[in-house]
Amino acid sequence: MFYGGLAECKEEIEVPDVEPSAFLTLLKYLYCDEIQLEADTVLATLYVAKKYIVPHLARACVNYLETSLTAKNACLLLSQSRLFEEPELMQRCWEVIDAQVSLTHSLSCLDLTSVPERCKETQKRHMSFSACIRSKIP
Repeated sequence: MFYGGLAECKEEIEVPDVEPSAFLTLLKYLYCDEIQLEADTVLATLYVAKKYIVPHLARACVNYLETSLTAKNACLLLSQSRLFEEPELMQRCWEVIDAQVSLTHSLSCLDLTSVPERCKETQKRHMSFSACIRSKIP
């Protein structure tokens, strides 16, 4: 992009699929070792961090999302955690959804292909718990 045989010859280099504020956050991290995340740009910053393989910035974004996780944004963050392949964030989203189903207003945003798999996991846990209870009863 900047150096070598494939370097751009232009004075300005366009990065069309990246939000400018997210790219600025990436540059601040790379040059100043400074991470300042905001709620409205954290997902775009996570995208940039994943795209340019900057794992520390990506981890900071995921940590930010985990701390801002609520019943109201759990469905959105669940879909994004699947998109960005973040299993720990996905698990936290499911925990919030499971614990506060009545407050999770937009369950329609869930990817319905994930529901059968989720039901299988819940069923396995239930069966394991039942077997454990039965083994304790004389």
